[in-house]
Amino acid sequence: MRLAVLILAAAVLGLVGGLGSALTLSGLVSDRIRLGEIVEIDGWRSNWSIGTEAVDPYTKAWIARFGLFALRREEAVYFYTTVDAAGQPLDEECVYALDVDEQPGSWWSVTVYDGEGYLPKNADGRLSFDSTKAEDLGSRRVVLSSEIPEAGAETGEDNGYWISTRNAGAFDVTLRVYQPTPVAIENPAQAFVLPPIKRLSCAGETPS
Repeated sequence: MRLAVLILAAAVLGLVGGLGSALTLSGLVSDRIRLGEIVEIDGWRSNWSIGTEAVDPYTKAWIARFGLFALRREEAVYFYTTVDAAGQPLDEECVYALDVDEQPGSWWSVTVYDGEGYLPKNADGRLSFDSTKAEDLGSRRVVLSSEIPEAGAETGEDNGYWISTRNAGAFDVTLRVYQPTPVAIENPAQAFVLPPIKRLSCAGETPS
């Protein structure tokens, strides 16, 4: 009888533990990718196994759920960050700026996602910035804020291009690079120069 109880308890623990790890790692509990070859560059992270034959089943499940990182690595690579240059979580109550260097690929974009991994629910129509806009404006500066910057024109040299974080809460920023060069794929830490996200102000802060 005692042996049967022990076997049953072990089976239950195994089932609970296995189910919990599967839900967590596949993103049904947490939206963060936890497995694979993680590349970290200046506060930005990427799962370098995505888009390769080496991608694990949990990450495949994560991709199937969120659909954000579905292309092969030769087609696109993705970096994301949830913190500013000081390591503080990104928050829609704050205003940020970043200057995007030219990336080792044919095209790049910067996009804001809310804490659930979706585009923020607002009607501003300003959730992304890309290399085409940078060429047209002659500037790679991006301002992230819940309200349009007040001083000067919204695409002016001092303000940069506005991305709206309205209704984003604690948000993420994703930098996509399409058709990365072979060198960038082989040695990302040397090839990519990823921009620090500088916090300019926050609601309720007293200006220094």
